[in-house]
Amino acid sequence: MAKFKTDEEYFADREYVRKGWLDKITLQPDMGGSPAMLKAYLSKAVADKPTAAMQFGTAFHGSLLEGRALRPIHASRRGTKAYEGEVAMILESEPNAHCLPVKDYDRAMFMREAVMNPTTEAGEFAKHLLVGLPGMNEYVFHGTMSVDGTCLSDETRNRLGLGDYGRAGAFYDIKVKAKIDRLCADQGKLIIVDLKTSADASPGAFARSSAKFRYVYQQAYYNRVARRWRLQRTEHERRETDHDFLSQDWFDTEYWMVVVQSDRSGIVAAYQCDPDDIEREEEQLRADLALYAQCKLENKWPPAESKPTTLSLPSWYWRNNG
Repeated sequence: MAKFKTDEEYFADREYVRKGWLDKITLQPDMGGSPAMLKAYLSKAVADKPTAAMQFGTAFHGSLLEGRALRPIHASRRGTKAYEGEVAMILESEPNAHCLPVKDYDRAMFMREAVMNPTTEAGEFAKHLLVGLPGMNEYVFHGTMSVDGTCLSDETRNRLGLGDYGRAGAFYDIKVKAKIDRLCADQGKLIIVDLKTSADASPGAFARSSAKFRYVYQQAYYNRVARRWRLQRTEHERRETDHDFLSQDWFDTEYWMVVVQSDRSGIVAAYQCDPDDIEREEEQLRADLALYAQCKLENKWPPAESKPTTLSLPSWYWRNNG
């Protein structure tokens, strides 16, 4: 059995690193992260409140991957007594149901139909990945990972004021976890499937989303965690997840993103990441894990470096006010 039975347990647990933590600690340019940012996040007493878009995505995932019922709420506004009353009545008889405003419910049902009854080659392939192959859905994988301290450069450690722990042979053990939408295998390949909803599923637009939300980096992280989990499963987990595909030899790993456009277009896409992008993100992942391990070891969480500089107004300001 997975260590984390509910989403609340998964996100509240502070013992295991997850991808969202690494988004906050990373020093990658334009990401705006730092060890201090992660420390501030972990010190928060309550989890971030999910947005309406996040709630919709969670409901759609639950419907498609876990068989959880979707139920419409006809009250016009979230948070009102009428809305909460409808939710309470539904959950009393169906505790695992996802409740959505009626417009979102109709949209989610249309999107689900587009996945389950495909009309395109990409849609057929997406359905094959999601329901055609033997596998496991919405399972939390966790394990212990050894991190090579030399992946963090001397320049970075010195700049942040961290100690000299990156010497040769310095390895740190950290605990990692990931909630993977679907894990399956086919012809000797481990296949990780990530289900996404997007306002625009076209290649160009979704490539921009992938850069913004670090989906390629997520692939690198998921690959590592899934492999560690398979090697370190407890006997109970082995019995519970003893599927034929887990006994196969994994000669290669494939990662597919199934993207469903979140409107009534019926567009379903399937994307793989560029191998060169994956290789570069794996290098960044190793550095981020080493940074986390050393900050934890020293209990030192420095902010990102900041220098006095000249600020220039963006070009759009002068286009609008020139």
